[in-house]
Amino acid sequence: MDSKKIIVAGLGGVGGFLGAALASVYSDVTFFARGARKEHLKTNGLTLKSEFIGDKVVKPALVTDDAAEAGIADFLIISVKNYSLEQICRQLAPAVDEHTIIVPVLNGIDPADRTRQMFEKGIVVDSLIYIASGSEPDFSIVQKGNYTNLHIGTRSSDPRVKEAVEKVHSLFVPTGINCIMAEDIEAAIWKKYIFNCAFNVMTAAYSANVEDLRIVPEYVQDMENLMDEACLVARKKQVAIPDDLKEERIQFFMNLQSPTATSSLRRDIDAGRSSELETFSGYLLQEAPKYGVKLARTEYYYKLLKEKEEIHTLLDKLHASIEKNGAMHEETAACHYQLGLYYIKHANASDAMSHLGDALYIRRQYYTEDSLRIREIYYALEQCTFM
Repeated sequence: MDSKKIIVAGLGGVGGFLGAALASVYSDVTFFARGARKEHLKTNGLTLKSEFIGDKVVKPALVTDDAAEAGIADFLIISVKNYSLEQICRQLAPAVDEHTIIVPVLNGIDPADRTRQMFEKGIVVDSLIYIASGSEPDFSIVQKGNYTNLHIGTRSSDPRVKEAVEKVHSLFVPTGINCIMAEDIEAAIWKKYIFNCAFNVMTAAYSANVEDLRIVPEYVQDMENLMDEACLVARKKQVAIPDDLKEERIQFFMNLQSPTATSSLRRDIDAGRSSELETFSGYLLQEAPKYGVKLARTEYYYKLLKEKEEIHTLLDKLHASIEKNGAMHEETAACHYQLGLYYIKHANASDAMSHLGDALYIRRQYYTEDSLRIREIYYALEQCTFM
């Protein structure tokens, strides 16, 4: 195995952990990274702080954002956000030929199928991972807990694909990662996904960790409701979901999961970054009509989180306008006005009046009192008085 070329693309919490584990064992490991992360890894290597396999600082054979420079991979590990999969696959195409074994380690149900569609060559192995890890601002990786379980498998009867699964297992065994060849990889993927459709969504909705959710009975009940709805879709798809899955996962959540654990979905939405909401609630809501089922709680939380994403977008536009144009610019006034309307829609009179007042103060520098730009603010302020 040490003669094999390994490329790891996506050096965040999961990919960074896998990359560090592989680079600590194998000599020909390439990190595919861009921007500031690439420059940092070139100069400093990758620092891993792991409670499971120990702390490491590794220096890969190559750090690049050019797949042609990396050369043809024997193993290609892809671990990016679900919404970035197509883009990274296009970038990595020059590193793939017929014998390349590709392992997409992503959230969601269909990343392996989508990866197969993107590459004309190579052999794709299905996978999922149980891990608590994240990327720090200094690009180091922190992994918590005494486990990292990488499940691999295939739904194909092709002997080449089955052999590829065995090769991936052999690749990871020396790293200390618990690599498991699943007999039913589809069921294994859904088992993790069903829990994430509840846990990730609930932590994001309430900006919460495990302990925050445990102490509110209504939140625990919604965890169960969300898992019930995800299980319903899985069973409609003829996936072999255990009858006691919800009970087992709730017991894990209530008694075994770290009280401080949260989700990447929560971190991304709280930070105003692109999120994987469509990977979780969005996917279920897309599939439900095919089977004539309703997912009431999934739809409720999907709408709630879309609204959280909306307010972050509006606030980002306001801050960007202030930085670019100044606090008294007409574009800044427009941002305040849009925020005012948002808060009216969500029955928050105090914040609505604050932003509308700022918009009015700025626009009075540009318009007369009878201008439409002034009158529309007065109309919005009148709505606040009825809230």
